[in-house]
Amino acid sequence: MKNIYYLFLMLVLFIQGCGGGESSAPFLISTPTKTETSVPINSVVLPLYIYPTEWETNSELTDLMDATNGKFIAIINPDNGPGASQNTDFVDGIDYLYSQGVKVVAYVYTSYGNRSKDEIYDDIDSYISFYGTEKVTGVFFDEISLNNDANQTFVKDISSYAKSKDLDFIILNPGTTISQSIIDENYYDVIVTYENSYDDYKDFHNPLISSQRTKQILWVYDYPDLLSYSDEIVKAKDMHYDYLYFTIDDVPNPWDSVFNFLK
Repeated sequence: MKNIYYLFLMLVLFIQGCGGGESSAPFLISTPTKTETSVPINSVVLPLYIYPTEWETNSELTDLMDATNGKFIAIINPDNGPGASQNTDFVDGIDYLYSQGVKVVAYVYTSYGNRSKDEIYDDIDSYISFYGTEKVTGVFFDEISLNNDANQTFVKDISSYAKSKDLDFIILNPGTTISQSIIDENYYDVIVTYENSYDDYKDFHNPLISSQRTKQILWVYDYPDLLSYSDEIVKAKDMHYDYLYFTIDDVPNPWDSVFNFLK
């Protein structure tokens, strides 16, 4: 009887292993959904400087958001900063971005350390007063200088202030070459280490290696309008860029339109 029982038990276990239950899931081949893409997706960081009434109807923007599967950060800039008062178009636009799963960060310029901390703190406080911290969750500090200890302390202080106000996702844009030691810092989240034209980018090789705590942003404008950017994205990834935006737009303002490079 004991041998018959063991044979029966083994037969039951064999049938369960071959059936359609949960244990068979690792052997299933998943079918791609309509939101998946053959293009390797990094996170997109977009200077979203078109007016917010266009955000919901701009097909390039909506297609780009769809292609990122939620890995999308938008920088908003009502008036070279928060402006003097709340803009209801931006309220509605921020609501729309939030509904699409976009992380929204607020533009604040520093004039390479020439603006006072109080002016910068006022901008941060104004963003909070006008738009809150539920849907605007970080700050993009533009025109920063990190070329000496005093400037680095300045940037650390304004970053700390923003975080103390629950705007805790910090993006820095030095607009110039930085050292590996700054990449290894952890007082910010991501940093723009390349912002230039395609002509300059063609021969560019990034010497900086991202640590686990910080990531790098690549912004290239005046890019050729290609059928696919898959190879370009792989190249950027190999150069330690996890946050990208390529645009065919050009100077004087390459950020006044939106281009879907994940097409």
